[in-house]
Amino acid sequence: MDSIALNEKNKALSRLSGDSAVSYSHERTPVLKQYKKRRLQNGLRVIGVEDADQHLFAGNVRVHAGPRFEPRPHVGLTHFLEHMIIQGSSRFPTSNAIMRAVEDLGGVLDASTHLESLEVYVGVHRKYWRAALDILTDVLLHPLFDERQVEHEKKIVAQEIAEFRDERQRNISASELAYSLLFKEQLDELGTRGNVSTLGGFDRSLVRACYERFFIPENTVVSLAGAFDFDEVCSALAETFGALPAGRGVPDILPAEVTRRRARSLYRITEKAPVVDVELGYRAYSFADDRF
Repeated sequence: MDSIALNEKNKALSRLSGDSAVSYSHERTPVLKQYKKRRLQNGLRVIGVEDADQHLFAGNVRVHAGPRFEPRPHVGLTHFLEHMIIQGSSRFPTSNAIMRAVEDLGGVLDASTHLESLEVYVGVHRKYWRAALDILTDVLLHPLFDERQVEHEKKIVAQEIAEFRDERQRNISASELAYSLLFKEQLDELGTRGNVSTLGGFDRSLVRACYERFFIPENTVVSLAGAFDFDEVCSALAETFGALPAGRGVPDILPAEVTRRRARSLYRITEKAPVVDVELGYRAYSFADDRF
């Protein structure tokens, strides 16, 4: 998600929550709310923070997937799945239909991919939580992955990849370059989105296989926040996400290729980038680590 989309999302959340701004002054001391958690019978984990003072209900479904799971020929597949997951479902056959259904509730829906997770988020006024959950459920449990839309979305993602390539087709994304230095022995121009070549190998069957591999209850966490009743929402989730079969096993993350224990740095000078982009990173525990 780019900075423009993030700003628009923050503005929308600000309107929904009733706050005049997303950022708060240092004089305002936040009150730590107690969270609740529950594991459904099929292994799906649910965590939530109830706050009756809020006008917002926010639901986030996070799946343990991402570039850290992808072999080289499939680099960018999770990111592509993120695009396809909101391109049409059983009840909402197009992306426009999905977005219109959420916007009719005055809400927002977004999806994003990180190194070890893919997440889909919905935020609405608290009185519409059930309708929003119904939309999110259909989108995630009944995606169409239409073949024509797969080919169309390839063009969209190719344009996105091009935004982070210079005139010599070098990767100029600071975060992707940092990723390759952190987890690989050498600079990898594929980054986390792949390139036109890897993108060209994606088809409906491959996207479907990726979805079926990762979208399993043991590999998924649903997080909730805002004004809602935790038990009531968990009951609704048990009727939908709780019906997913368990027992297929959690996918293994690829081991990091780096063996050198020294700092690594990269300076990439290009005329395409109008500003200096600096990123500092270090490896830490995986989300799957028991110590996390």
